[in-house]
Amino acid sequence: MKDINLLPDDIRTPQEPVKSEKSGVSTVKVVTLVIAVLALVGVSLVLPKVYIIMQNTRLDIINNNIDSNKFDEVKAVNSDIVKIKAEISKKNGIVIDIDNKNIMVGQIVNYISNSLTKGCTLDAIKFGDENLIIEGTTIDPMSATEFISYISRVDYLRVADSTIELKDGKYQFKYTFDIARKEGK
Repeated sequence: MKDINLLPDDIRTPQEPVKSEKSGVSTVKVVTLVIAVLALVGVSLVLPKVYIIMQNTRLDIINNNIDSNKFDEVKAVNSDIVKIKAEISKKNGIVIDIDNKNIMVGQIVNYISNSLTKGCTLDAIKFGDENLIIEGTTIDPMSATEFISYISRVDYLRVADSTIELKDGKYQFKYTFDIARKEGK
């Protein structure tokens, strides 16, 4: 047979005791929270200083290693590299200066020989630092004038002086040109 319990359900199951809830925050929670905040602030203030001290210590160790004798050869090589770079820079300046003053002498001589008019002969071509002197003879002054007009078409040659004289039945000419360098001088 079966047991029949006629008690109502709320009485049949045992009930847990009712806890009374407090409306405020407990003192233990407040103290724990204050300690956690203080610890966080303390760590955030101390941690960067500790990191800086550690990095300074590492830097001192590295500097001591660099100053040791085992890196003397590297220091010597670095010193040589600095000297070589200075020398290359100095020579590069000279090359740039030469390039800025560079005129193609072969091209000028070729242009001059191609510009010779019929009856003109060249006696001398002289190059100076800043000028070019062309001397020659011709059978008539018109061909000498035509010759100078051809040469003066070169961009970096400017006529500075020109003379044509009659000697021994031939006209002797002497033309002086100023040389304008690439840099505009």
